[in-house]
Amino acid sequence: MDVSTLRGKMCTIICSDCHGRPELIQNVIDDSGYDKNADRLIFAGDIFDIGPDPSACMQLLLRLNAEVLWGNHDVAAYFGLRISPQSRYDDSAYEQLRKMSPSMKAATTVNDILITHAGVGEIFYSKFFDCEVGAKKIQNCINSTTWEILWDNCGPLWYRPNAYDRLIPFVRQVFGHTPRKEYSVDPWIPEGYNSMNRYRYAVVEDGKIEIRDSKSNERKS
Repeated sequence: MDVSTLRGKMCTIICSDCHGRPELIQNVIDDSGYDKNADRLIFAGDIFDIGPDPSACMQLLLRLNAEVLWGNHDVAAYFGLRISPQSRYDDSAYEQLRKMSPSMKAATTVNDILITHAGVGEIFYSKFFDCEVGAKKIQNCINSTTWEILWDNCGPLWYRPNAYDRLIPFVRQVFGHTPRKEYSVDPWIPEGYNSMNRYRYAVVEDGKIEIRDSKSNERKS
């Protein structure tokens, strides 16, 4: 039975950080009942490195009509930048990334929710704004800024929430990159990716964010 039919509503599904493992995307699709003709799928970056098959990940995301955002590992692969951990692949993977790149962005929104690879903290935000603005304006700012600014440790490709640079408190966010943070969809756990059945993703429906996680059987709203 089609889970999306039982759900009866269009929703947005957000996942990230498959790192060359297409099963981490497919597990999200299977668990969520994603319907590519009705729902929206956002992949919040990091197709490349660690796992063996970024090409299969890109092909799967294309078949699923996913909206693909840049992750720091994808940018490194595209520009030939050195980061760690980093894997080398055959030329077809990089060529496929080049073909996908015109449709990829660094940020998007779902209603008033901001989606990036790593999140937006107060230091990055203060470089552009001196008052509270909405998710759409922040998205437009990110997508129109330079790669040099985005690549900064405080930028939305590398940022990690911490006591000195908190997430901006007035815009809801979903992001990857940092495992086990609230509203992060990075599936990594201390045991690794925890078998072929691992998943972690967000469902946005009726303005609510729900995190679903195979490790803890979490349903966090």
